[in-house]
Amino acid sequence: MTRFTPGMLKVEKMERSWNPVSVFFGNDSSKLLGYTLELLASKNVFIVTDKFLYENTTMVKDLESSLDEYNITRNVYTNVQPEPKLEVAEDIANAVRKNNYNAVVGIGGGSVLDMAKVAAGMATNTSAPKDYLGANKFTNNALPLVLIPTTAGTGSEVTSRAMVTADEKAVFADDKLYAKVALVDPKLTVSMPPKVTADTGFDAMCHALEGVLSKEKFYGVEKEVEEDGYEAVRIIAGNIRNAVKDGSNLQTREYMMKGSLLAGFVLSKKAMVYGHSMGYPFAPKYNIPHGRSVIMALPYIMQFYGARDEDSKNKISRIAKDLDIGKFWQSNGIKVYETVNTIKGLIDEVYGNLNLPITLNGIGVKKEELPAMAKLCLEKWPRLASPVQASELDILGLYNQMWEGKL
Repeated sequence: MTRFTPGMLKVEKMERSWNPVSVFFGNDSSKLLGYTLELLASKNVFIVTDKFLYENTTMVKDLESSLDEYNITRNVYTNVQPEPKLEVAEDIANAVRKNNYNAVVGIGGGSVLDMAKVAAGMATNTSAPKDYLGANKFTNNALPLVLIPTTAGTGSEVTSRAMVTADEKAVFADDKLYAKVALVDPKLTVSMPPKVTADTGFDAMCHALEGVLSKEKFYGVEKEVEEDGYEAVRIIAGNIRNAVKDGSNLQTREYMMKGSLLAGFVLSKKAMVYGHSMGYPFAPKYNIPHGRSVIMALPYIMQFYGARDEDSKNKISRIAKDLDIGKFWQSNGIKVYETVNTIKGLIDEVYGNLNLPITLNGIGVKKEELPAMAKLCLEKWPRLASPVQASELDILGLYNQMWEGKL
């Protein structure tokens, strides 16, 4: 087998001043895995993936066998399910602690990459996983981590958070969980089914758009972060229809992967706002994928912010320009209206073509559940970075709109 180096492939090294991950972006960039691990002096690695990828595709095994050229030994962990529960983190901690590994590799979608972060952290920290839930709980640096995404949406390859379900959504959040290197290869996403393409692509749109709206400020890089967000929204909105319709189109896959990566850079710096909070109370109970749950809320929360906050109104108006739907002479209020309706129309179209319901009524939520959901949303997932602090009554009103599917 060939020992690939960056100079042999058409890959772009992408870095951001606010993000420590070295990203190699481009088709076949995953072939740099052996080269990367050799640079990290890693000779015994723990590979995290999922059973479907490992047993039904050659993707992981091809990458795994390429390590023989570098005399790298490895064990493969495949027991990761979508939206993993805390028990998966406990199991992976036990597995990674059984051997003296010197690196962790994650190959898969967002849940796999998140669990690879957990594995890297648990290998060097000895308490139970539940003790590290929350922010900055890890004592020791994690093992060196290399992440290879196979979906275009979560941006997990460049963030320092890992999501699990422990009754409700919970998070491990620590800068020690950042990967050293991300190999972002659009070719690996070609086999994504249409539903996964839609859910992950819209997840990335939420990361980008909520990040733009977030009032969290980082002086010196804030505008750069938001520019990545605007660009991600433009790319995803322009390509998600075709990506869902024809997953074999490599150019479209490359665009979607680029949009996801840019949104990931935004997510790594900016806190999300109420769109994400509103998805959490119903997604686990009704088995709704994370990306679908948050995009269901996005148009309504955009409308809420645009009507109550001048800065949000200006930002959403800018998105109208990026989507080429707003005329320069129109008021910002009209541009907000057009932007929100355009994005809702895109969501309705994509999921309608897949015959998937995206109203709360359609997924089975009873109307009498809405008040409890609104209460849980604010109690469990408050958003200090929200441009407007919502009341329970505000969130209940948005849930009522989501129940009917009408703005």
